[in-house]
Amino acid sequence: ANIEMKFGKKKGRLFKPKWDKKTIKGKLNHTYKNSTGRYYVKISAPGFQQPRNVPFDIVDSASVKVPIQLMYKSKFWAFTYSTIAPGTGHLYMEKLKFRNALLPLGIYGISVATAINSKASYNRHRSDFETYQGISINSLDPVVSSENQEKAQKSWDKMNRADDMFIGAVVSAIITNIATSIWLILSS
Repeated sequence: ANIEMKFGKKKGRLFKPKWDKKTIKGKLNHTYKNSTGRYYVKISAPGFQQPRNVPFDIVDSASVKVPIQLMYKSKFWAFTYSTIAPGTGHLYMEKLKFRNALLPLGIYGISVATAINSKASYNRHRSDFETYQGISINSLDPVVSSENQEKAQKSWDKMNRADDMFIGAVVSAIITNIATSIWLILSS
């Protein structure tokens, strides 16, 4: 019942319809009365593809029925968009407004950014660990060896923490993706 109809007549050089200011909302049938000529109707409804502007002629006040078939939007594309960025499938199907899609998009974006950051942190701590471990093994001075062994242990702990953060961020992104896909299935 969220169907909107607009009527118009082609004007100008580019032959684009000039639409009436009035939009008919929530009706499946409408009687349009105007002077003779060629007119166009544009229909939009959430979850349906936008059909081309359908022409019809008014001749001698005769009543003309203009059947317009609405096609559902592709669920395949909705799931594809939602897989790439959660919430965008809902926007494509017109099930959400953009501001409502910001929550899943934000959670997903933060999860991906955290995963990238924690992976870089892991690589940095691993490099430090290998450096300290090498110095500890090759050092002849027991004090230097002991200090570098402690530094290597701290780097090892930080490396494990960064790895855990990476796994948590990836799991969070996957759960967000799955949750929005289930939400899309239930709402369509």
